[in-house]
Amino acid sequence: PKRRKGKGKGNTAAQKKAAAQKKAVDEQTLSPKLQGTFRSVIKAYESKAYKKGLKHADAILKINQHHGETLAMKGLLMKNTEPPEGMDEKTHWARAEELLKLGIQHNMKSPVCWH
Repeated sequence: PKRRKGKGKGNTAAQKKAAAQKKAVDEQTLSPKLQGTFRSVIKAYESKAYKKGLKHADAILKINQHHGETLAMKGLLMKNTEPPEGMDEKTHWARAEELLKLGIQHNMKSPVCWH
């Protein structure tokens, strides 16, 4: 029997690309419980409870460290807080900007990331 091209056991470039895209989508999807926690992050930001929002964002990032919207929100929350003791403002704000950029890189289509 003749073998067709692309039908073997090896992964083709298209299959690898599709698998990478599926993984990226999975990383941007939160479980229902984490979706509720993310809503708490947004509510904390809107009510100017920035430290509370940072705690909720850290809880999400412990489970899904590549969630773009959470990374962006954490950066935004950090931009609105004073640096912790022992850290200068320049370093604190540079870290916040880094998180904002990471959030956009992980989820470029999200309006939350571009906020």
